This record gives sequence, structure tokens and C-alpha cells, in this order.
Amino acid sequence: LKPMYLVLGYLGMVLAIAAILDFRNLRDAALCLLPPVAAGGMTVGILALLGQDFNAANLIVLPLILGIGVDNGVYVVHHC
Repeated sequence: LKPMYLVLGYLGMVLAIAAILDFRNLRDAALCLLPPVAAGGMTVGILALLGQDFNAANLIVLPLILGIGVDNGVYVVHHC
């Protein structure tokens, strides 16, 4: 397996489990995870459009994007 798939799979599982345990409601957890999933998809899509391969910098930035997205998503869902 490529390291990219391992990192993405691990991050996806951790984020989903944390969101479901925090909210105990699948709808709120899905709303919380929507922005980081979209940001990760756009990052991978832009890399594909530009013809860039994953490197160490990309594998460091992708978890940061997902982490910040989940943090903001949790804040918005809790305060609405």
C-alpha cells in the first residue's frame, strides 16, 4: 500500500469516530465532517489537475487541512 492511502484511511477513521463520539448524532457528525472532506477532495483534485505527485510536504499539509476543518466544523455545529 502507498503511504498516502494509509494516512488518508487513518485520518478518515479517526475523524469520523471522534465526531460521532462527540455529537452522538449522525447528522451533526456528518455536518461537522463535510468541510474537511471537501477541502481534502479539492486538495487532491488540484494536485491531480496540476500533475503533481504526493510528497512529504503534501502528506503533512493534508492532515493539517483536515484537522483545522474538523475544529471549525465542531465549533460551528456546537454553537448553532
